[in-house]
Amino acid sequence: MELTFEQIQSITCGAVRYTVESDGITFHRFTQAQHEMYEKLDAAFFDKSKTSSGVKLCFRTDSRMLYLDTTVRNARSRTYFSFDVLVNDTLVGCLDNFSDREIPRDYSEIVFPVGRFGKTFNLGTGMKTVTIHLPWNKITKLHKLCLSDDAVIEPIKFEKKMLVFGDSITVGFDC
Repeated sequence: MELTFEQIQSITCGAVRYTVESDGITFHRFTQAQHEMYEKLDAAFFDKSKTSSGVKLCFRTDSRMLYLDTTVRNARSRTYFSFDVLVNDTLVGCLDNFSDREIPRDYSEIVFPVGRFGKTFNLGTGMKTVTIHLPWNKITKLHKLCLSDDAVIEPIKFEKKMLVFGDSITVGFDC
């Protein structure tokens, strides 16, 4: 079953707004006014402000599988990315652009591919909590998020919210 925009919005944490187009959803962590401020301030900061850093999808489900279909675009100097999928706080897999190759010690200047990527994840049986961490360094558009047909999906509502200010260390640059 393909999740609707309303379902995806209900399971999203860390985004203050969304851009919905015919081919997908882009998550924004800054308001429109903040984006406009960055655009006037500096082109590099403006691109960085469009990344999905700190955005995650978090929900409970009985689905045995999850399919993620997304497009990533560069916004920072590092071109690698990873969508990390966790079940009950245990990493079950990643959708990335680097795990299929040998990485030299100095990976910082390697140009990894961007574009459209998709992957299916095995979530196991029973009810579980699923968390998908979006990349910290990419502009991401979610085309599809699919679960098993007739799966239950329950948004997780957190009691508290946290606002974090910082620089590259805060965002996890080169993690």
